Amino acid sequence: MNILVDPERYLVVLEPHPEKPRPYCMLVTAYYLDQEHSYRKQLRRYEQAKNRGDKIQ
Repeated sequence: MNILVDPERYLVVLEPHPEKPRPYCMLVTAYYLDQEHSYRKQLRRYEQAKNRGDKIQ
């Protein structure tokens, strides 16, 4: 699961814990999207997921 913190341009990557009931997640990594194309790519992924009706954080 990825969460884009839009104003700060951080991407947070979480993973469900296999031995715990959901929605327990563990932090995998978080990083700043300093490249404009990487930031726009994440925004496109968000829009595509929204259009498909996927769950969006």
